Amino acid sequence: MALCECGCGNPVSIAKYTDRSNGWIKGQPKRFLPHHHSTPSKENHWNWKGGKKIGNGGYILIKTKGHPRGAKRNDYVQEHIIIVERILGKPLPKGVVPHHYGKVSENHKIVICENAKYHHLLHIRTRALIASGHADWRKCTKCKQWDKPENLKIGKTIYHKECIAKYFYLRRHGLNSQSL
Repeated sequence: MALCECGCGNPVSIAKYTDRSNGWIKGQPKRFLPHHHSTPSKENHWNWKGGKKIGNGGYILIKTKGHPRGAKRNDYVQEHIIIVERILGKPLPKGVVPHHYGKVSENHKIVICENAKYHHLLHIRTRALIASGHADWRKCTKCKQWDKPENLKIGKTIYHKECIAKYFYLRRHGLNSQSL
């Protein structure tokens, strides 16, 4: 009787046929149990990056087993959330979103948002302030110009009345609507 070479200590079966791609020789014990050799775990894997990877939106994700926020993401949690929790010394409450300015480092500036809507609003106002110099201004989706909210129609999309009229006129006449 032979044991699996992965180190689990379980007995392996005898090969019924020769398969050189798996390293089986007919009549000899197999080297591994099924799936024990296909992907080495963690540090032994050729592509292991220390439990870090880049997620959606460019956020750095860190492998943290047993973290409440990592349950839906294969135990990966956004790095800035882990840093905020270390600073506070406790887990963030459910629904709370940390908002950070610039790179997360020793000199990070973090605001803890009460919910995702407020966090999203901070991002919108920050983009507006950087682009136009006014945090409350918004960008027309048609002409791409920043303007005061009272000069724009704000709904699912944001636009000037003149821009949307020109857009539909060009569209109706089969002209290029890209050149507003």
